[in-house]
Amino acid sequence: MGDHWPFVIDWGTSPHPSEDAPGSCTLERLWVSDPEPGELRRLLEVLQVDGVDVETSTDGVHATLRSPAGGCDL
Repeated sequence: MGDHWPFVIDWGTSPHPSEDAPGSCTLERLWVSDPEPGELRRLLEVLQVDGVDVETSTDGVHATLRSPAGGCDL
């Protein structure tokens, strides 16, 4: 696994930042790519992380955002 280790934030009793964030921009897709993604897939499964796709490709973290102005891949 390259430099894209996942992390999880436990917000505890504090409100999640999305509760009062502006609603005009949304995360449409989040994915991580790795030439050998097996370890990353296992780690995400152990951490019970849903909603993150893992692909076989060059190392990287990618996201697609959607706003009133259109979509944007990062």
